[in-house]
Amino acid sequence: MNIKKQCIIDSFKISQESIDSGWTMPYSHCHGAHEIYILKHGARTVTIENTDYSTTAKDAALFASNITHSSKGDTPFSGICIHFSERYLDMYFTNEAKKQLMKCFKHKILSLNDIDFATIQNIADHFSENAANNFLILASVLDILNHSSQRTDICISAQDAKMQKKAERIIEYANENYAYIKKISDFTDLFAVSESYVFQVFNKKYHMTPKQYINKLRINTACHRIKHSHNSIKSISHDCGFDNYEHFIRVFKREIGATPTEYQKTVRIKSQN
Repeated sequence: MNIKKQCIIDSFKISQESIDSGWTMPYSHCHGAHEIYILKHGARTVTIENTDYSTTAKDAALFASNITHSSKGDTPFSGICIHFSERYLDMYFTNEAKKQLMKCFKHKILSLNDIDFATIQNIADHFSENAANNFLILASVLDILNHSSQRTDICISAQDAKMQKKAERIIEYANENYAYIKKISDFTDLFAVSESYVFQVFNKKYHMTPKQYINKLRINTACHRIKHSHNSIKSISHDCGFDNYEHFIRVFKREIGATPTEYQKTVRIKSQN
């Protein structure tokens, strides 16, 4: 990745821009100042370090100093750009005040409500770079973003609880229907989630892919039935969800370390002793 270091004025500045066509930054860049970019209209994909974020009107992207970022989009857009340096903060605020003001930067993207956006837009429209009270203006902007971040935290907490419940339902569904699940869309269609989310659920809880987890359940059931029933191994494999008998043998040997027939002989010998 081509990354360029850009110099930003060592102070506090608010500027506005309007681009009549789509534009993609040719490189990722970083600079020694903190930056806030608030999209006024249009849509942009913002890349912060290696993560992409989709932003629309009234979204604020927050770039801490020396963090690489770039943006791209195919439509016209406009925005408010705010830069301020660490040195500027040191000039006007105590360490504790700085800590409180900069809390909003723990978020990469914040969504502003209509009132907060209008307030910052009014500040930008009347900004004068040489005004004596600019440090108070900066404090006001950061205070607005901190309130937005608190609302975001509440939304994230509620969303996390909702997604946790959905994750539990996905696992429960797998445990109850492993013999019938054929593809990842069996999860995505039923629970209205992405494939990546389903993979994330199983990886987080079991450090397995969905397929690995389902195969493990199938093989555990097959072992139990081989041990406690008189059905043929081929019949058992089909009942456990394997449509292909050769595939069942390969998965069984990988999981157990023996073929189904070898396993059956071992458990029968043990039961006779």
